[in-house]
Amino acid sequence: MTSEVLDAALDLAASGFPLIPVRRKMRSGKWRKVPVFGAWQDAASIDPETITRWFNLNYPQPDVGVAVLTGSRSGLLLLDVDSPAGHPGVDGFKSLKLLKAKTGLTLERVPGWLTQSNGNGFIFRLKPGQKITSSAGVLGSGLDVKGEGSFAVLPPSRLDMTRPPYQWLNGLRLADAPPLPEELADLLTRRRSKASRTLDDLAEKIRTAATGTAHDAIVSATWEAAGLIRDGKLSLGDVLTVLSPAAIERGHDKLEVEEALDGATAKRGRGKGGETRRAAAAAAAAAIADTEPWPEAVDGGAALDEAIAVLARHVVMTEEQRAVTVLWVLHTHLAGAFFHSPRLNVFSPTKRCGKSTLRRIVAGMVAKPMLGENVSAAVIYHLAELSRPSFLFDEVQSLLDRRNSDRPALLSLMCSGYERTGATWRMTGEGSAMVPRQFRTYAPMLLAGIGRIGGSLGDRCIPIQLRRKTKADAVETFDFDSSQAGLVDIGRKLARWAQDNSDAVQAARLDSTVFPSAFDDRQCDCARPLFKIAAVLGGAWPDGIRAALAAVWRDAVPAGAEEDDNLSIALLTDIREVFDGLYLEHQREAALAPKSDATITSSRLVDLLISAAEKPWAAFGRAQRPLTQYKLANMLRSFGVRPQLVGRERAGGYRWRQFAEVWERYS
Repeated sequence: MTSEVLDAALDLAASGFPLIPVRRKMRSGKWRKVPVFGAWQDAASIDPETITRWFNLNYPQPDVGVAVLTGSRSGLLLLDVDSPAGHPGVDGFKSLKLLKAKTGLTLERVPGWLTQSNGNGFIFRLKPGQKITSSAGVLGSGLDVKGEGSFAVLPPSRLDMTRPPYQWLNGLRLADAPPLPEELADLLTRRRSKASRTLDDLAEKIRTAATGTAHDAIVSATWEAAGLIRDGKLSLGDVLTVLSPAAIERGHDKLEVEEALDGATAKRGRGKGGETRRAAAAAAAAAIADTEPWPEAVDGGAALDEAIAVLARHVVMTEEQRAVTVLWVLHTHLAGAFFHSPRLNVFSPTKRCGKSTLRRIVAGMVAKPMLGENVSAAVIYHLAELSRPSFLFDEVQSLLDRRNSDRPALLSLMCSGYERTGATWRMTGEGSAMVPRQFRTYAPMLLAGIGRIGGSLGDRCIPIQLRRKTKADAVETFDFDSSQAGLVDIGRKLARWAQDNSDAVQAARLDSTVFPSAFDDRQCDCARPLFKIAAVLGGAWPDGIRAALAAVWRDAVPAGAEEDDNLSIALLTDIREVFDGLYLEHQREAALAPKSDATITSSRLVDLLISAAEKPWAAFGRAQRPLTQYKLANMLRSFGVRPQLVGRERAGGYRWRQFAEVWERYS
C-alpha cells in the first residue's frame, strides 16, 4: 500500500462508495485478484478510521490495492474490457467496437481506467433498486460485467509490482459515472428462459457462498446445471460461460468448473438413483463447513498460546508435544500453501491415555473437521475430492488391521494424500459408459490409536505419544459442550491469521541448517510446513519448534513395540507380583535393602513369568509360543522401559524403579 492508495480510498469513501482492500493471490496455478479477508461484502466500509486502519496497520504492503463494491450496494456497474496481452486469444476491444456499432454506446463521458494487463474498465451508475447480475461474454467475447456480488479494482492500485499501477484514462472519477444506457440494460436484463435464469441463480450462489464453501457451491451448481444440459434446456457452453466467471471471482479455476461439470454430466445419465447418490455426496461434503475467520487481524502467537493452554488443562502432554500439535492445527488452515501435509499420529500403549480427548479438542480448532472411526476408502477419496477436510480418525489400529479387507486401499490413500499432487483413480459410470476418473486425495489427517504407526505411512507421520495420567498430573476432565464455543473462537483466530499470512508462509524459504542433523529426508518433509509457519510467526517459535520436533521423534517408541492392550497391562501386573515376591524373599534372608533398589535379570524374569500358575506367558499370542527375553523387551518398550545392565554379573535386566511410574499410570 502506498500513501496514494490510502488517499484515493479516503476520497472514494467520502463520496459514499463502500471499499475493500484487495491483492493478488496464486489460486489453482493462476494469479487472481481477491479481497484480503473473508466476508468482504459485509466488511466493506466507508468509515475513514476503518479504512485508515486497513491500509496503514493491517495491510500496509505495497501490493495491496483498493476496490469498490459493484451492484446495488454501491449503485455501480463495471464494464471490464479484456486485452489480448492479458488474456491470450481474447480481444475485448474488438467486441467493444462491435457493441458500440450495435447500440450507439459512447464512452467519452464514462469514468475509465487502464488495468495492469492493458485492459480497460468503465463504470456506470445503476438506477435505485436496479440489479444487474455479473456475467462474462453476454455483451461479447472479452467483455465482462461486474454487478451484484462483485468488485472493481481502482487506480492507483498496483497489485502486480512488476507492472505499472492502474491509471485513470480521462480525468473522470466514480462520482462522475453516468447512468447505465438503456440499450446495455436491455441486453443484460432482457427476459431469458427459465433455465437461463436458474443458471444465473446458480452463479450467484457460487459468488455468495460462505468462506471456505465455494468449491462445494461449484459442485452443487454444476450438478444442477448438468440436469438442464441433459434435458436439452442449456448447452455446455452456456453453463461454462456463466458459472466460470463466478468461480474465478471466488479464487477458483475455470478448469475446476469444467471437471466438475464433466463428472456431473456423466453421472446424471444414470437416472434418479445416481442423482440421489450424487446429491447425498455433495450434501455430505457441504456439511463439513470451513471455519469463518475472526473479523479482525489477530496475533498468531497469542492464538496458539490459547490453544496450548487448553491442551495443558485437559491432556497429559509434554511442552514439546503441545507446541507441535497446535502448529499442526494451524497448518490445516494453510494446507493449500504446502506440498506436504504431515500426518499427526497420536498414539499410546493402552487405552485411557487422552487420545480421544485430544482429538475432540483438535476438532474444535482445525479447518473443516471430519471425525471418523469406521470409514471406507471410498468415503475418504470422495470427501477429499469434494471438500478437502481435516480427517480426524480414532481407533486407527482397527482401520489398519490386516484382517480389514479395505486396509490396502486405506493405506494407499493415507499415503498419497500426504502430497498435494496425491490422487487415486477409479472407474465411474455403469456398463459401457464406465470411464476412469481421478480423485484428488490431498488433505490433512490425524490418526489416533493404540500403537505407533509403522511402514511407509509411519514415515509420513509426526508421532505424539500420550501417557495415562497419574494423581500428580493436574489435568481436568474435558467437557466438550461447555468448551466448544471457546475452541471455535480459537479456530476462527487461527483461520484469520492463516488468511492474512498465507502468502508469506507460502513464500517462506528455509535454510537447510534449520533442520536438525538427525532428521532424514522424510522427517524434513514432515517438518517443513511447521518450520515455515514458525518462521512467519517469529519470536521464539522457530527455535522452539525445531527443538520440539526433535524431541517428539526422539522420545516416541518405535513402531511395532505394542502388543494387545489387555495383555500389556497384564504383563505389568505380573512383573509387579514378581518384584513383590523377590522383596519378600529378600526380607526372609534379612536383606533389607530398599524395594526401589531391587533388580532382576531378563532371563530370570522370563523364567518366573512362564512358570507362574494360571498366567498366559507359557503360550500366548497368535503363535501360542512362550515369552522370550526379546518379546518381553519389545512389549515393555511401549511403556518406555528398556533393559539395563544389573547385578554383579552386569547382565541385561530391569530395576524396580524403572516400573514405579508405569505401575502408577497403568495398574
